[in-house]
Amino acid sequence: MNAPRLAPLLIRGCWLGLSTILVLGVVLFLLLAAMASSAWMVDGLLWRFEALEKSPRLSQRAHERLALGLHRTQDALIAPGTVLLFGDSHLAALPASLLGRAHNFALGGLSAGRLADHFADYASIQRAGGIVLGAGTNDLVEGAGASAVLSAWSRLLAALPAQVPALCVGIPEPAGAGPWPDAIALINRGVQDRCAARGLRFLAITPGRGAWAGIGWAADGVHLNSDGSRLLASLIRASFQREGS
Repeated sequence: MNAPRLAPLLIRGCWLGLSTILVLGVVLFLLLAAMASSAWMVDGLLWRFEALEKSPRLSQRAHERLALGLHRTQDALIAPGTVLLFGDSHLAALPASLLGRAHNFALGGLSAGRLADHFADYASIQRAGGIVLGAGTNDLVEGAGASAVLSAWSRLLAALPAQVPALCVGIPEPAGAGPWPDAIALINRGVQDRCAARGLRFLAITPGRGAWAGIGWAADGVHLNSDGSRLLASLIRASFQREGS
């Protein structure tokens, strides 16, 4: 085929390609517009996308960004002498009404590493009547090792104001052996040692054993049941009442 005959075919081919791209673009735009107007379609797509994403996932990152923005506003309003809680869902589940003069900054899904990144930004820790720290479960869920969790705890403890009493809360510790219980036990021992070196108290949570003998787990096997959360709240409150705060 000579050049004069080939040129029209190439031109028609280019126009066909451009038309196809244009039509596909319009279809994609209409599809995205339809999805944007339907919350359940967006949620479904997000859920499928997150299944492929590494932790922390998009919804968790968005949750933390929104919550931390609210925390910045609350931080400026905290009254002197308030007991402040920082950590993950084990503490976030506790209503302030069970804790006395307290404010709960804990966030479900928050890792010890990410808490350590912004803990010192809270101005209210300097005027607090006490500080409760408890985190580490989500670091393990996200694939971090015990050494990374303990490193985050070291950063948290280093940022504590010297004049403010603090309580370190361990990860709820399952009975038995295995990768998960062993990692939690290792972290709890490390946190307890680090807290003791600074003269800080450590609260171990051991459902089914010791002072926690009558306490069980929630259905997910990770969190305390309601009785356990009530006991945890009462122990935290009693700890700072002994301090006179």
